[in-house]
Amino acid sequence: MALAAACALANPPPHAYAQDGIQVAVKARQGASFASSLSAPCLGRFGTGTSLDFDFSGQKGPASTSVAGSLSLLSGGEAQALWGSLVLDPGKVFGVLLAPDFDPGLAAPQSASILSLRELSISLEQGPFSFETGYTLANWGQGKAFSPADYFADIDYSSGRPERRSKVLFRASFFPGSLSRIDIVAAPEILSPGIIAARAYGLVTDTLALGASIGYKTGVPGTSSSVLGGLELGFDLPWFSPYGEAALRLPLDGSPQFSEIKSSFMAGAVAKLGSLTLLGEYSYEPQGSARHRIFGLASYPLDEWLSLSVPLSLYPDAGALSFGLTLAAADLWGLDIASAALFSKDGIGNWSMALSSQLSVGF
Repeated sequence: MALAAACALANPPPHAYAQDGIQVAVKARQGASFASSLSAPCLGRFGTGTSLDFDFSGQKGPASTSVAGSLSLLSGGEAQALWGSLVLDPGKVFGVLLAPDFDPGLAAPQSASILSLRELSISLEQGPFSFETGYTLANWGQGKAFSPADYFADIDYSSGRPERRSKVLFRASFFPGSLSRIDIVAAPEILSPGIIAARAYGLVTDTLALGASIGYKTGVPGTSSSVLGGLELGFDLPWFSPYGEAALRLPLDGSPQFSEIKSSFMAGAVAKLGSLTLLGEYSYEPQGSARHRIFGLASYPLDEWLSLSVPLSLYPDAGALSFGLTLAAADLWGLDIASAALFSKDGIGNWSMALSSQLSVGF
């Protein structure tokens, strides 16, 4: 029934618009961290971060807008970690204003201020149709950590927990029924190849969800454009919900051959054992450099306010591993408090750790 409810919420009946008005949510966060190699903990880096998260949404009849992001002041290890992540993943630069200006050739600064956008979008509903444009998420696929059928997914694993990053998208949707939708999404070529794709998704029964998609991806210098195809399958059962995805990519260089098809697969499940929630996903890319990837997450509420979670990421081909422990308190004297420890091993056997604590309050 959860699948039906989610799909129904995502497909509002014609003209059932939200109430006109503006909603603003603001959250202040203060955090501190320590990161170090386990072989030399005395050379660790301390860091602090002060952030103001904002979430603005407005509705006027069939039109709505959404703006979400954060303004942060980072120092020490936090500023250096941000700089290092931008060097390794230049795609993070988009949607970010950074002072000092990012230059991969310069040493990491001791302090930095950053304005980062999570979403900036405008949408319009007209009967069974809706249109959206801006910096947002496609939210295709079934996977949380791996999603080969979401051609637009750009997933960040640096925090130990997978998090999708927004892209500039143009979306047109048609809702033929209350539990089905058809999307056409286009992403221009900005720091990554351009993509246009169509997807049909819906519920066959209260417990079975199916999706199919096809798309076209432009090439970059040195690579050819390609045709994309994907399938999604998900079951929603009372205590165990398996799901999976499969995607194919056929390069269009010269005369395409079926032997050139690149494939990727994902299988996952969510299980509930009393109050304990377990999530596991496995990704397999036969032609990829990291053919096997595994992600797991265990979550358990200790009481009404406290919860414990344990994430795990494993890359057998590279010999890399990371796991962590997070203790979070929600609405404790009006505050949200979280402390986390993350341990990682790289491909050559070096271990590192990162400890962090964060306090936040909403307005």
